[in-house]
Amino acid sequence: MLSKVPQQEIPTTQSSQIFSSFVSTFMLTLTNPVTILSFAAIFTSLNIVQQQSPFLAALLVFGVFLGSILWWGFLSTAVVLVRRKITRKGLQWINRLAGGIMIGFAIYLLVST
Repeated sequence: MLSKVPQQEIPTTQSSQIFSSFVSTFMLTLTNPVTILSFAAIFTSLNIVQQQSPFLAALLVFGVFLGSILWWGFLSTAVVLVRRKITRKGLQWINRLAGGIMIGFAIYLLVST
């Protein structure tokens, strides 16, 4: 069986590790080519990139940054609130469901190709 039993206890971290993890994750996200290309495709398809002033371009980048931070904060808060309510068995079922969905998408892509 390919499933792994979820950890029972959550490892504790020091505050310096949290900051280090934040910085490394932020840099990884910032330099992710898929993210950069996705936003470039969205901006191009919506004709947002037409001759704009530097101020409007900076405002657009700030808006994307602010939206990303708010979304990340919402997801993090939701996980903290729900985390204690999910049992080990419930987490196992969530993992199986997510794996099944990914396998379903893979099969769909193989069949449609």
